Amino acid sequence: MKTIRDVLCSGEPVELTDIFDDRFEWNIALNLADFLDQHEVHYNGKQLTKEETRVIAQSLKLMA
Repeated sequence: MKTIRDVLCSGEPVELTDIFDDRFEWNIALNLADFLDQHEVHYNGKQLTKEETRVIAQSLKLMA
């Protein structure tokens, strides 16, 4: 199983659904809102815009 650090170091984009379905081993402490803001995140193969990632991060904060 890949760690999230492996993916970030490789420079490959992260699929949003992979974050939530245990395809990565989360071996580092991570602020999800910062992660979404600072990395290339895709959903269904399409890169999310900064506005889309901002809305997702705000929604996650409301649900916490």
